[in-house]
Amino acid sequence: MENKKVLILEEREEEAQKISNYLKSKGFIVFSAKNGFEGIFIFDKESPHLVILDWGLSGVSAEQVCQNFKRKKNNIPIIALIANETSDHKQRVLTAGCDDCLTLPYDFDDLFGKRRLNDLGWIIGGPFGL
Repeated sequence: MENKKVLILEEREEEAQKISNYLKSKGFIVFSAKNGFEGIFIFDKESPHLVILDWGLSGVSAEQVCQNFKRKKNNIPIIALIANETSDHKQRVLTAGCDDCLTLPYDFDDLFGKRRLNDLGWIIGGPFGL
């Protein structure tokens, strides 16, 4: 089975590195971007299977990045990392095109738990086998 690619858009280098190390330990190919411009470039070049998106990106907003990705590849699963989970905030994230969102801080069981991925169709009939 081909290795699956994950794009992490996260401004905080330490946070991006933690997620990247975890995914690499599971056999994923990981690409990281620190801003929206870099993320769009990598997305176009590498065509990832999953995007993890820091909703607090500066420069090009996470909302614009998400909409850009969905226009290009509508079925790309996108998980947003958000600072607070008010119903308005969560609704805005989902309306922008994210498939799910997770409030910071989180743990890897929250982010990559089989139930979360299975609920989004990423295990049964999907590209992931975590």
